[in-house]
Amino acid sequence: MIKSGLLISNLLLACVVFYTPFSNAQLYIGTVCLNSTVLERETGAVSPETFLVKYDVVFLGGSSYSISGHVDIPEQPFIFTGYGNLIGSELYMNVTTTQSHPDKWQDTGINQTQLNLATMTGSWYEIGNDFNTQSKTWDKRYTAGTVAKTSCL
Repeated sequence: MIKSGLLISNLLLACVVFYTPFSNAQLYIGTVCLNSTVLERETGAVSPETFLVKYDVVFLGGSSYSISGHVDIPEQPFIFTGYGNLIGSELYMNVTTTQSHPDKWQDTGINQTQLNLATMTGSWYEIGNDFNTQSKTWDKRYTAGTVAKTSCL
């Protein structure tokens, strides 16, 4: 006769071994494009500047998404990677950014974007710490603006 504790342990082990691959399946959603408009810097309001961010989105399960993207700027790779979490009707994305410039600046940033899924619009802010590899100087920055879903061209 099998003890009930051993039977339960074996059933739990079987569930983990046979169910885990299916519960961890990821689903590629596709490419999503957002027009991102800069409205503010650490010095205050600025003339609006808009650029297109292309994200590849993967559904991780539950309310979590993985995102990876870029902005097409010749000779200045501008890369975005991070995660998004759905809270109510808002998708909150926490993203790290990096950008290399021909003038020897290397930019890094931490960005949070809040996107309303009903309107596909939202806002973002980024805090950055940039370094000039030639002069060995640092620059700290703050940037904020809005986003709106657009077609990917």
